[in-house]
Amino acid sequence: MERLVALLDHHRVKTVFDVGANVGQYAQNLRKAGFGGRIVSFEPLRSNHQLLEKLAAADPKWDIAPRTALGHTDGEVLIHVSQSNDMSSILPVAEVMLEALPKARIVETELVPLNRIDSIFSRFVDPGEDFFVKVDTQGFEMPVLEGAIEAMGQGRILGWQLELSMIPLYAGEKTYEEIICHLKTKGFGMHLIISGYFSKKLMRQLQIDGVFFKE
Repeated sequence: MERLVALLDHHRVKTVFDVGANVGQYAQNLRKAGFGGRIVSFEPLRSNHQLLEKLAAADPKWDIAPRTALGHTDGEVLIHVSQSNDMSSILPVAEVMLEALPKARIVETELVPLNRIDSIFSRFVDPGEDFFVKVDTQGFEMPVLEGAIEAMGQGRILGWQLELSMIPLYAGEKTYEEIICHLKTKGFGMHLIISGYFSKKLMRQLQIDGVFFKE
């Protein structure tokens, strides 16, 4: 996280969109690592969102957006809520994920609002203000990117941090190669790799985080 914050400082990032905030782990780790800018957290699950609002109350630079998932369209969508809800996803869980992490099994669904970054970002940043986007949406990263075409085209997004899967862990998920290639076409290159989940059961790396900035 210290290297990430150093990169954010180097690229003069003042605002971070925390997409898929869960219960605030990422925002709290940014603060511990020394990031003093503004954080806007987005979380669709009702119980997590309520907890986020309580956690952020003591931090004047940590804002909680109205409850929503982010993706490639505007409307509503069903989320598959996992036993361990940090693995909940709009996409169905794949068998390989259940083999590696049985707590990823689905226990219920929840209907949540869905928005594109292009539809909502102007509510949270001033005109002309740039921002950085972290996305941890359990396999739904590509739709989030597809919902930010206008913001990227306008040069408003300085960089991305994305959870990348080495193999599809959710049905329909794009792998790390596809996402890296997509971002390259938008002018973003990878500047940092953060080690993610390694499965001792499967004896292979399943996920990493990639941090991308405009080249």
